[in-house]
Amino acid sequence: AGKAVDLLQRVANAMPGAMAPRAMLVTALLERGSQEQALAEAGKLVGQFPDDDLPRITLAQAQLRAGRPDDAQATLRPLIDRPSPSGQAITLAAQIELRQGRSGVGLDFLERGVETAPDDDNLKLQLAAAYLTSGRIGEAIETLRSIPDEKASMQRDRMLVLAVAASQGESGARTEIQRALSANPDDVVLLNLGASYLSSIGDRRAARELLERALEVDAANADVQVSLARLELAEDRLDDAERLAMAVLERAPSHGGALGVMVEVSSRRGQSEESERWLQEARRSSPSAVQPRLVLARRALARGDRQVFDQIVSEIDAVAADNALVQAAIGDLLVEGRSYEEAAPRFRKAMELDGRRPEPYLGMARIEAQAKDVDAVRGWLRQALERRPGWFPAAQALARVEASQGRLQSAMEIVSVLKETQGDEARVWLLEGELFLSARRPDDALRAFDTAFSLQPSGATAGKIYSARRMAGQAAPERVLVDWLAATPGDVQVRRLLANHYLLAGEAPAATAEYEKLVAAAPDDAVSLNNLAWLYSQQDDSRAIETARRAYELSPGSASIADTYGWILIQGGEIRKGLDIIEQVADKAKKNLEIQYHLAYGLRAVGERARARAVLVEALESAGAARTPPRSEAEQLLRELEAP
Repeated sequence: AGKAVDLLQRVANAMPGAMAPRAMLVTALLERGSQEQALAEAGKLVGQFPDDDLPRITLAQAQLRAGRPDDAQATLRPLIDRPSPSGQAITLAAQIELRQGRSGVGLDFLERGVETAPDDDNLKLQLAAAYLTSGRIGEAIETLRSIPDEKASMQRDRMLVLAVAASQGESGARTEIQRALSANPDDVVLLNLGASYLSSIGDRRAARELLERALEVDAANADVQVSLARLELAEDRLDDAERLAMAVLERAPSHGGALGVMVEVSSRRGQSEESERWLQEARRSSPSAVQPRLVLARRALARGDRQVFDQIVSEIDAVAADNALVQAAIGDLLVEGRSYEEAAPRFRKAMELDGRRPEPYLGMARIEAQAKDVDAVRGWLRQALERRPGWFPAAQALARVEASQGRLQSAMEIVSVLKETQGDEARVWLLEGELFLSARRPDDALRAFDTAFSLQPSGATAGKIYSARRMAGQAAPERVLVDWLAATPGDVQVRRLLANHYLLAGEAPAATAEYEKLVAAAPDDAVSLNNLAWLYSQQDDSRAIETARRAYELSPGSASIADTYGWILIQGGEIRKGLDIIEQVADKAKKNLEIQYHLAYGLRAVGERARARAVLVEALESAGAARTPPRSEAEQLLRELEAP
């Protein structure tokens, strides 16, 4: 860049009346990082050639690179206000607005540009991309198809794949992918796009075929390798996903997609510290990376660290304060953290930035749901659906609201509308099953869940089938979980559900075997360690104390985990140590009869009979008439303490 600047400087000095070398000099200065010098040169160029487009466009580009988008728009204004505006100026002005999250204004610019230059295919591509981003899929498809086939580009075909997939469902998307690939068989980006869509609808075999074709064309393509890594994640092949992601990171340490894969790999393995490390790496590698910061902000809020949350949000605002989607996402985080008064302004700002996006209206509905204002919730959800008809998140939320008010028929009417355009998507059938399950109609729910599973098999759906079978009183409801794990042994969530089933059913050997597999796959899973420790203690297994200790060290603030560890210690003869651990959590678990019984048992063992009796009396009174375990043991201990 330095040599280019020196050369262009000499050319510009030798040709003071030439515009092109001066414009090229500005670009070279920007590439070198000399923003202020570039701005000065661009300003001189505009002064020397006030009636030409190129100087103003060059200055606007320099202002945008320097982080001054409003100045850039002011520079472009004379070009845009002409009866026949410059296509390049219109495109740049629209890009500025879209980057700032003001998609409504950006769309207006692009629509005007296409009206004045209907044969400008580049402008049409820009407009179609903006339509896609704003959820206006039908208009995106219409715009893309207005570009004649003989003039079509790979970019048009790529965008058509996305647009058709979003609007016409699986069959239309498959047809469009095949058509586009017939015209562009070696387009790696298109192969990757097609694979991503096929993977999203559960056709992982076809997705893998496309990705393998892409790697035959470009074996070192990082984006394709990351897509293949995500496919391995979807099939719970964590080692393969890690290998692919690490291969990318060796060449490109700041690749956001590869870092995201490593976050997911470590999270699935229960390696919370490792997951946090990868997120922080993504945060450090790119000041403008919003997604890892949103995840880190969510985690900070979940652990009650508001200072870190505020710091991360300020970093996000520094690069995306005018991005409607990002502001809505921050609002969603605040809703999760129950900071509703702070969330509402975020959603309202998102509406001001782009009133045609449905996300902030859904956010406002979530706020009103906390206030139990059902009419207000319905109102916000309907506004979201007006902006994007058939948008599943809002339709799903509205159906759930109707069902919660006993209006199952209204809820099912919403599902029926979804089936008309999205009937080949598993999530629609999952919603129907969920609604039937909430209405205590497990047989109907099971039919819907079975359909969803046939469309897109998944561990989550297997879990729903299990729940419906249990509610229906079917024999061996866990069989669906066993079958799923036979084909997908790395699915930790399903294994946890199966282990819990065996635990509640009193099948200790089977439960123990499943929990042992769980802690082997996720060694930092405190709940699974706790349950395994309890099972070991019931079977007089010497591993109980060590397993309980590991669970306690991972989650010392959990009352149930501390109780398990303390009780195992007491039963093992380490009474004072166990009692000390239980006492640390007993005050915040006054209504937990089991913990209070263990506390009283330990107190009696160390000679504090009066205090033990007081603990039991209070605990039994709090429990009322409920025959919660271990009530009989607590009552027996109380009788012994009251005996002379």
